Amino acid sequence: MAGRKQSAKGRVVGSSGRYGPRYGRFIRKRVNQIEQ
Repeated sequence: MAGRKQSAKGRVVGSSGRYGPRYGRFIRKRVNQIEQ
């Protein structure tokens, strides 16, 4: 899943608006798990 790779970079987080608030929330949760 490219989304997971991008989450690690934090690029999707900055573009959450592009994917939408619903998708941005999901990515934030994934980033939190990856960063920790």
